[in-house]
Amino acid sequence: MNLNISRLLYGPATYIPGVYRHFSMGGGCAESAEYCYTYWLRHLNMIFQNSSAEYPKVIAELGPGSSLGIGIAALISGVEKYYALDIMEHHDLSKNVAIFDELVALFKNKTDITLNDFYKDKDISAFPKSVLTDKHLETALNSDRIKRLREDIVRLPNTNESIQYCVPWYDSTVIKSNIVDTLISTVALEHIDDLEQTYGSMYSWLKPGGVMSHIIGYLSHGSANEWNGHWAYSDFIWRVMRGNRPYFINRQPHSTHIRLLEKYGFEFLCDLKFKETSNLKAADCAPRFRELSDEDLSTIYGHILARKVA
Repeated sequence: MNLNISRLLYGPATYIPGVYRHFSMGGGCAESAEYCYTYWLRHLNMIFQNSSAEYPKVIAELGPGSSLGIGIAALISGVEKYYALDIMEHHDLSKNVAIFDELVALFKNKTDITLNDFYKDKDISAFPKSVLTDKHLETALNSDRIKRLREDIVRLPNTNESIQYCVPWYDSTVIKSNIVDTLISTVALEHIDDLEQTYGSMYSWLKPGGVMSHIIGYLSHGSANEWNGHWAYSDFIWRVMRGNRPYFINRQPHSTHIRLLEKYGFEFLCDLKFKETSNLKAADCAPRFRELSDEDLSTIYGHILARKVA
C-alpha cells in the first residue's frame, strides 16, 4: 500500500477545533469565472447533444461549494430558478458578485471554452450558438434582468426570486417533487456519503422527462501517491484519514453510479468515461474493493447524463 503519511496524520488533527476549517479548500476551481462558465456550457452542450430537452427554467445543483458560479452562469444564460444544495455553508458574497460580473462579460462576448482539461479531445468547446441563440441571449442578457439577478445574489444566503440556497440538504424534502427541469453536479457526487438516498432524492426532484448531468471524479484527491491508491486502504485506515471532516471522498467507483441509476429507473442518455493508466490491480485493493473491474480501476472521471422517464 502506497500510504500518504501526511494525509493520514492530518485526519486525527481535524478533531482539534478550527483545524479543518483552517485548511479546507471548500470551493476549489469553481472560484474561477472561467471554470464556472466552462462547466455550465459543458453540461449544456452535453444535454442538448444527447437529448431533445427544452431550455431549462428550473435547475438544481449538488455541491456548488464556496462559489455558486456554475448556477450563476445558468441564471445569466436564461434559467429562471436555481436551487443550490450543499452540506455546509461555503457562501462567499464578494466572490459570487465578482464572478457574476465576469460571467456576464463572457456571455455577452459569446466566448468559446478555452479551459484545457480532460475534455480537450471532445468536440464540445465551441460556444453553443444553436442553443444560446441571439434571440435567446437578447432576453437573457436584458439589462433589467441582469440587474435583478445581481441584486438577488447580494441577498444571499436568503432565499429570493432566483436562488434558493439549501444548507444542509440531507433529504428530498428541501425541494418539492417534480419541479426541477435539469439537475447538475460537477465533481461533487464523489463527496456524498449516502449515494443511495441522494439518487432517490434526485429522482423525486426531477420532473418527468427531466434531465440530469453529473461529472464525477474517482481520483484519490491526494490521499494516496497513486491517483487511485485510495482503493488500497483498509476501512480502518480510511476512517483515520477522514478524521472529523464533515465530508471527504466516498471511494465509490463509476459502476456504483450506474447501478443506482438503473435501480431508480433513469433512462441513460450518455455514459462518457475518461481513462487513466492504473498501476493498481484488483489484487492490490482493500478487501471490499477487490472485485473492482479493470474499467473501474482505470476510470478517473465520468460524465453521466440520464433522464427521469415520463
